[in-house]
Amino acid sequence: MFVNNNWVPVSSLGGSGVFSGPFVTGNIFTPSTIGTYTICYTYTDSVGCSNQICNTINVIFCCDTSFQISAGNDTTICAGGVAILQVDGCIGTPTWYILTGEGPIPVVQGQIFDVFPQVNTCYMVVCCDTMYPACCDTDTVCVFVNAPPVLTWPTVYPDVCQNGGPITLNPADIFVDINNTWVMSPFAGGTGVFSGTGVVGNTFTPGAPGQYTICFTYTDSLGCSSTICNTINVIFCCDTTYNISAGNDTTICTGGVAILTVTGCNGPAVWYALTGEGPIPVGQGPILDVLPQQSTCYIVICCNPLYPQCCDTDTVCVFVNAPPVLTWPTVYPDVCQNGGSITLNPADIFVDINNTWVMSPSRAVRVSSPEQV
Repeated sequence: MFVNNNWVPVSSLGGSGVFSGPFVTGNIFTPSTIGTYTICYTYTDSVGCSNQICNTINVIFCCDTSFQISAGNDTTICAGGVAILQVDGCIGTPTWYILTGEGPIPVVQGQIFDVFPQVNTCYMVVCCDTMYPACCDTDTVCVFVNAPPVLTWPTVYPDVCQNGGPITLNPADIFVDINNTWVMSPFAGGTGVFSGTGVVGNTFTPGAPGQYTICFTYTDSLGCSSTICNTINVIFCCDTTYNISAGNDTTICTGGVAILTVTGCNGPAVWYALTGEGPIPVGQGPILDVLPQQSTCYIVICCNPLYPQCCDTDTVCVFVNAPPVLTWPTVYPDVCQNGGSITLNPADIFVDINNTWVMSPSRAVRVSSPEQV
């Protein structure tokens, strides 16, 4: 109030005053809508004279500071993995942006967002209040991407037989790149497991002939995994227990017969005579009668009827002894039929022994009549 050319607060004077206007209660103004409001003050002095003065208050829209959203904590995934981003506190439709060197790029809308970044990437989410679209909040979350472990498996496995028994797979044959140094997987700080047809644990048991793919999956200390594979070729191999026998070598005399027999053969047996020109087939069957005129070796071949490519052979030799060469140079005179007995002397007969004529055993034989000779 202006008193004696001085402005004096009405509260220090002896009069009384009251505020009035929309949303005014006592000396409290509580606006509930947007707009410009006129607030008046009526003052009555000590002598009962009154006056009124008015002022304006402009009410604007202001966002609720309690409206806050959260995109959660930063997270780490492995390359090729998925990160599930979720915004909390948003009662509207959030919009997600990927933050790039060129600025934010909108990617999707929704409360939950699956991302598959290949490199470290940050995302911003914007959510506006559905009742007050001008009231928005933002939050940022980053996804850090760990590269998968780099593996090498330089082992080249030789062909194995389908009946050759199990093969032990060694994890130390697989190496992990640790700071540009190849380290055997058991010493690289992670874990690994073999997989594939015929694989149990670290043992591979060959099945039917064919090429088998064996894989090794390694997971490092950060939980990132890589898989590397190798191949093992399984071939058909004959059973080494399938053996035949043609028996022992034998000796006969010229003109005699040798009976050859093969044992252990459960298929067709084929016999060959071994000559300077090579084997010559001479017969089939488990038993073969041969009449060689000179020492001869024979080979028998027998193939397993279940696995025709599985064959076994054996060789037997027949040694032929030539008959003794004799001479009987004695010239006997004519004898009468009633002239009595004549003694025949074996010493009169000679045997060729190494080109020397040797008398045969000298045991006399008495012949009572010529007809007995």
